[in-house]
Amino acid sequence: DVYKRQLKEAGFADASFDLVTARHLIEHVPDPAALVTEIARIIKPRGRVVFETPNNRSLGRKLFGKRWFANEVPRHLVLFNTASLALLLEQHGFRLLYHQTSASPKILLNSWDYLVGNRGKPSRKKKIKRLLARPVSFFARLFNRGDIFFAVFEKT
Repeated sequence: DVYKRQLKEAGFADASFDLVTARHLIEHVPDPAALVTEIARIIKPRGRVVFETPNNRSLGRKLFGKRWFANEVPRHLVLFNTASLALLLEQHGFRLLYHQTSASPKILLNSWDYLVGNRGKPSRKKKIKRLLARPVSFFARLFNRGDIFFAVFEKT
């Protein structure tokens, strides 16, 4: 079944899910703590929740600041990093099991276009610029400073 409404409004029973995924969702929610409270209510003990969201400690954000593509103002209301999301989840009875970041030339090049005011062909569509952005993406991933982070938590 698909529900097109707020999670709390779906009326799921307590401890009714083994797994909840929230990919590119929490950054759009005006009250992330309320979302996590509801997830904690509906997930079974030892159940898992998966988040994927922009990483506010990314190399791209450090380089581009307010012009970082993943800021996506005004659609992104709250941006997290692994530590801040882990703190929120720990306050609701979860522990971090796994996390990693990812980076792609696309986000870096879109950020570059914002920075320089490129209104022509997007940089991400230019092969040479994609090649030049690859080392930056590689080092961002290597040092866990990618633009997006993925984290798995378990309910204790």
